[in-house]
Amino acid sequence: MNDKLNYTYSSGICDIEYCTQNALFEGGYDMEEHDKIMHFIIKGLKDINIFHAVNKKVTRLEVNEINCINLPEDYVDYLKIGITYTNGLFWTFTKNEAISIYKDFECGEQTQASTSELPDMWCDGIDSDKKITVLFNYTGGNNNQYFRIDKEYNRIHLKNNAIGSEVELEYITTGINTNGDTIIPIMYNDSLVSFALWQMKLRQPKNTPNEIEMSRQEWIRNFSKLTKTLNGFTRTEFLDMIYKHWKQTLKPTA
Repeated sequence: MNDKLNYTYSSGICDIEYCTQNALFEGGYDMEEHDKIMHFIIKGLKDINIFHAVNKKVTRLEVNEINCINLPEDYVDYLKIGITYTNGLFWTFTKNEAISIYKDFECGEQTQASTSELPDMWCDGIDSDKKITVLFNYTGGNNNQYFRIDKEYNRIHLKNNAIGSEVELEYITTGINTNGDTIIPIMYNDSLVSFALWQMKLRQPKNTPNEIEMSRQEWIRNFSKLTKTLNGFTRTEFLDMIYKHWKQTLKPTA
């Protein structure tokens, strides 16, 4: 049996293969177009998760030997970085663009950069009046840890030594997992399928401009239906909004 025919489906969720098979069937394509259609399904899913649904994920990551955290492959942007204490409260780290992201190399392996040691809460600067180097507290408060995002190497640099410990990361994800267990809400299916079919027609010279435009309009209808669902009020949200501005007053007596 062809492995490409194996997919996950339930009344509420599906996967990339399920959407791909639907597009193959609705477009009348054979299995030779499978990978091309799957490419457009993935492209459409990334667009929805990044710009419209804002798909979030929380994970725990270990700090490596150079005091960095390697970001997940599906990482887009961070929402929170920190640790959870025993009382269940989440303590966020403070972003600091002054942290050096340079690393030394020894025998081709990255190591901690050699720097002069300063107290964790302090750094050096220039006194504007005396023109001398001084120490000053750059936090304005009591923070346990500082971080900086290194986009070139897709990782987070920490200031204070935390090697071997775990850090919690809440982030925006593309929704695509390379291990093959990508789960998609079933309500995305129509939009993803119509998007893939429109992209296929765009790349086929035999299709007329009218056929391409009809396919595009079909995608617009399905995508509009999806975004209205994603952005719509739930019953609880609606009631909360009503009660927030509602005040009970004294009832008149006879």
